[in-house]
Amino acid sequence: MKRPAASAPSGGPAKSAKRADASAFKIIAKAVNDADLPESAREMLVGMMSSSLGIFKEDRHAYQTQVVEMTGATLRSVEAGLQANIKAAEEKVAGLDVEKTSRDATLSSAESTVTAKTEALTQQKQALSDAHEAHKIQKKALADAKEAETTGNAELGVAAGKKTKLEAGHKEMFTPLKEGTVPKNELKKATAALVALGKEFGFDQSMLGSITAAISKDPADRGSFDNMVLSSLEADFTKVLAALTDSLSNGEAGKAQRAAAVESAQKVCDAVADQYTSCTESLQTANTELKEAEAATKAAKKSVKEFQPEADGAAQDCESAKAALQDFQEGALTAFKELEARTAPQPEPAEEDEMVLKPDEAAAA
Repeated sequence: MKRPAASAPSGGPAKSAKRADASAFKIIAKAVNDADLPESAREMLVGMMSSSLGIFKEDRHAYQTQVVEMTGATLRSVEAGLQANIKAAEEKVAGLDVEKTSRDATLSSAESTVTAKTEALTQQKQALSDAHEAHKIQKKALADAKEAETTGNAELGVAAGKKTKLEAGHKEMFTPLKEGTVPKNELKKATAALVALGKEFGFDQSMLGSITAAISKDPADRGSFDNMVLSSLEADFTKVLAALTDSLSNGEAGKAQRAAAVESAQKVCDAVADQYTSCTESLQTANTELKEAEAATKAAKKSVKEFQPEADGAAQDCESAKAALQDFQEGALTAFKELEARTAPQPEPAEEDEMVLKPDEAAAA
């Protein structure tokens, strides 16, 4: 007789296998979730894990096999990323000596720059002081030239003012009164203004005394005496204007010389002012460059000081990267490979026992 194969007791090997699968799925799922994939792709692989990797290899249909392959490709990409981390960490450690030399050289260069910029700032301060003194001297020279011009042109200016005033008086006072175009209600005021102007410029007093009667008449009603008065005033205007014109003409040569002196002084003063402005800007630039050099030196000192802790951290990062790869390979990757290749266990053959009868059992039979 064949003895029936004993079934696995409840809570026995089958249940233990499910718990083992769940633990492996959890490890693999964590690795998949750490992969550089769209969230939807990660959720799909994790969601299909038990229904793909959890199936024996020979029992998987095409879609399940595809999911397993995609999971494997994802894990290989994670492994490649961890390996790349190790390579980068090792390269960083390998370059530490070069980095230290570079930082030391940067600090030395920065300190040299501070020395040079300090000297440049001192020179610019002196240049600005010299330019300031030169500017003061030239401003004084320009002021003196202008004062000389003002003084020299004073009489010329007075003459020009008188000429302008007299020309305006002739045009705006005498001519309208002579031609009878001044309104009657303004005649008295206009006449008084003309008389005052004539007195100011030394016109014939007797003619000025007679002008009121002459210009109070319409031009057509004026007699020979009235016209003589007006002609006399016209002559006074012409004579005084001619004298003022001669005075202005004779004074133009001196005026031109004084103007040339002022122009020359102005050009020199402007050039010195430009130099002063340039020195001011150069000083500001030198000051800014020194501050930048000092800041660079401070940063370089900080970088040199931080090198050793960074070097220690780089070494630790390298070890951590190697440990992470080892943990991944021994954990998620190993678990995946085992589940990927897992096949259904073969059934154990049934045992055949020969039944041995006792003597009394045989006699009874």
